[in-house]
Amino acid sequence: MNFLYYDDQCPLCIKTIRFLKTFVKPKDLTYVSLSSSDLQPNISKRALKEMLLITVEKKYLWGYDTYIRLFSISNSRFRVINKIISFVMSLFIINSVGKLIYSYISQRRKRCDDSCSIGWFKILFN
Repeated sequence: MNFLYYDDQCPLCIKTIRFLKTFVKPKDLTYVSLSSSDLQPNISKRALKEMLLITVEKKYLWGYDTYIRLFSISNSRFRVINKIISFVMSLFIINSVGKLIYSYISQRRKRCDDSCSIGWFKILFN
């Protein structure tokens, strides 16, 4: 089983998870919110900055590399397209630029606390 750790206090991360569940549907994947994870503090701190995937092989993939793997293990009706996307994302130039873009976005994304709408949504509907 693969485990995807995401920031459940981040609107962008929540939308990303929704996208993955709808269009990618990675096989053998468990979604784990960071607020309910039992990760070590140093790993959890990094996972707040970069999405973390722990693979079946116990390999830690961070940020952009996580997306490459998720697209490659797609089980949706778009799996052929997703596997092509994964391959293209792995190409040297695309990979280098993709990591820069990922870093830029992840460092500037917003997080919510218990007073924001996501926090209240979780309290009311979980």
